[in-house]
Amino acid sequence: RGLITRNVKTAVDLFHLRFG
Repeated sequence: RGLITRNVKTAVDLFHLRFG
């Protein structure tokens, strides 16, 4: 259960890092 939330957070973090 926690892995999905963690993956989403990581994806969002990477998204902001790439697109500001």
